[in-house]
Amino acid sequence: MSNDDDLLMREINAQADIAERAKPTNQNISAIASMLAGHFPHRSEDDIKEQLRVVWRSRDLFWDE
Repeated sequence: MSNDDDLLMREINAQADIAERAKPTNQNISAIASMLAGHFPHRSEDDIKEQLRVVWRSRDLFWDE
């Protein structure tokens, strides 16, 4: 895993922390993926969105596409 991937995962987990505090409010993972893709161009927006889904599921969070 590259340094950029480590930074991306830290940011995804920070966003999940925000979503967790907002429970049961849904978070728009498409908007989050779009924002993160602008900061982490080494990964596609779709890749980031899928990783967001994985993290959200593991934390039992709610989301909208």
